[in-house]
Parts: sequence; C-alpha cells; structure tokens
Amino acid sequence: MRLFSIPKSGLCSIEIGPQGLAVAHCINPEKHEFRFCEFHPFQSPRTASIDGEQLRNILAQIISTHDLKHLPCNLVLHPDLYKIVMLATPNVAKTEYKKAIRWQLRDVIDYPLEDVAIDIFYATAGNVPPKKIYVIAVQRSWLRDIAFTIQSCELQLIAIDIRQFALRNLIYSDLNHQDNNKSVGILDLNNQNCVITIVNNHKLSLVRKFPTNGTQLQIGNHDELSEELQRSFDYCEAELEIMVPNKLLAIPHKILNSDLVKKLENSLNKIIEFINLDDFLKTSLPLNHGTDYQYHGAIGGALRNFPGDLSDSKY
Repeated sequence: MRLFSIPKSGLCSIEIGPQGLAVAHCINPEKHEFRFCEFHPFQSPRTASIDGEQLRNILAQIISTHDLKHLPCNLVLHPDLYKIVMLATPNVAKTEYKKAIRWQLRDVIDYPLEDVAIDIFYATAGNVPPKKIYVIAVQRSWLRDIAFTIQSCELQLIAIDIRQFALRNLIYSDLNHQDNNKSVGILDLNNQNCVITIVNNHKLSLVRKFPTNGTQLQIGNHDELSEELQRSFDYCEAELEIMVPNKLLAIPHKILNSDLVKKLENSLNKIIEFINLDDFLKTSLPLNHGTDYQYHGAIGGALRNFPGDLSDSKY
C-alpha cells in the first residue's frame, strides 16, 4: 500500500524484532525532528513468534504515554521475521510474478505455502525486465495478527516495510549527503546474523543475509565473515554488474568493536564508518534501554516516503 501524505502530526514507526520493539515518532521530516524513540524489550524474547498479548500491552503503554492515538504508522519488520531471496525473473507478465514464484519458496519457509505473503522488488531500475528479482516472504497469518494488534491500539497502520528499506531511508534522510546518487553499502551485523545491503541510486541492489558466529568474532576470528562479505561483493559486481562502494556504513553493535573493524577493513580493502544517529538526523534523541542498534530501523521507518524517498516497498 502506498503511503499517503503525512499530516502535521507526523508519522509513527514501529520496528518489531525477536528481542522487543522500538517506536519512533517523527513530527518534522525536513528538520529530522523526532518527539521520541524508545526500545522496549520483551520479557521472554523468542525468534519463532511474537507474544501478541505482550506486544499489545507494551504498545498500549507507549501510545498512552506519548499520546499517539490515531497517528499513521509504518511497521518495520526485523530480518529474523521474514525471508528474502533472489530468484530468476519468471517468464510471465509482471502481474503474474508472485503467483509464478510462490512454489519456489517451499524450501525457504517453514509454514504452508498457502500461508505466505509475498512482495517483490527489483535490483535495477528501467523498462527492461530484470534477470533477477528479490522476493520477500512472511507468514500471512502472523502478519495479520500483528496488524490487528497495532490497529486495536488505535494506530493507523498504513505501510509495512523491511528493515533494509528503513535503513536506506535513514541514510538518505540527509538530503545534502554527497553520496545521494551513488552506491552506499550498509553493514548490519549482530551475534547471530549479518545483512549486507548495497543501495545504488536509492534502489536496493544487493540484500544478502547469512549466519555469523558471535563467539568466534568475539575472540577475533573474522575469516568466515570476511569471506562471506567478499563473496557478496563479487556476486554484486559479476552477476548484477553493480559497482561495490569503497565505504561501508555500519550499524553500531557491541560485536563490531574497533579491532574487528580494522581486520575487516584490511581484508576487504574497504572503509567502515558507523552510522551516527546525531550526524544523520541533526538532532539529539533521548534514547532509553538498549544500544543504538535497536533504534535505527524505527527511525528510518518514520522517515518513509518523505521528500527524496523513492521507496515502493509494500505488502
């Protein structure tokens, strides 16, 4: 669904992940002005499912505290809550893509095909059909329950995005950013997974998620991570014919310490810089609880479809 014009009350964004939920409220996108951004952990974090009652209670408390009732809301999904794969473009009309690729997801998801919600986006722009398409798969019944919970808390759910689009929004929120029309790499790393994203002229050209070994990274063994990242870069240039940028923008996380950053920079021949929220938003937010890592998705989600945003991600 396309996002309609944002009223003066601004846009609320919720990122839901296995550990908890982050909520941000942007009231002035041109000045990157936010009322607040908060992260609230779940009492019993689970990857496989989200406790609907716990989610409803936390969200109701946030809405009451910050007077968010009836605000338009963008839901951002954490990478642990959906699957994303690149598939060959079906030899059918664009309107038939989702139907044609559904059966190919049978080995990707762990629930019935009848219960999958599918979205697609393209790595490249233009009128010529691309060779590859990205397919996002999420469990429809689960997504419907989450949407019902949000709406029952009297928020207007108007869009659903994945974290990679939200991070893209955050990076391009600086309209004076020198790399606005160039390739930008985003490194999103934690103890369990790494998501590497290449954004080319606002389009998500490469999105690849792979598991990581947090224990090995903590003791300084970065070889496997470096190899997977280099494999991603090689594929981007050889198969997608998209130049990989020399700089990667990284989401701050405790696993990505200065020693690991130096090792990755040397092995990949790249510059790695952290995404600093104050630098990108030109404002200071009072953040509670966790680390910066838990806020970026919600903040980027609240910047969706503001001037300069070309996102067409939708469900």
